[in-house]
Amino acid sequence: MKRIAYIGLFGFLGVLVSTLLHGVIELKVLHFLLADFSQYNLGMSWSQWFTVHFWGSIVLWVLGLGIGIWQGLYWWQKLYVNK
Repeated sequence: MKRIAYIGLFGFLGVLVSTLLHGVIELKVLHFLLADFSQYNLGMSWSQWFTVHFWGSIVLWVLGLGIGIWQGLYWWQKLYVNK
């Protein structure tokens, strides 16, 4: 039970960190897009940017969860199994 909670909380930490990273990236991108959309749009429309945002959010969330679980397994092994 302790192992599941430990790894699950690491997964949750990964999701939190990925959400923070998502917010930082989104603020920077929106800053440039709102300042001069025609210069910084990379040839995409607003609807395409929304699609990029949607899929980017999913990818970041899944990566955060995966890396969090991976780190939970790594540190569980390091701290509790190998002592």
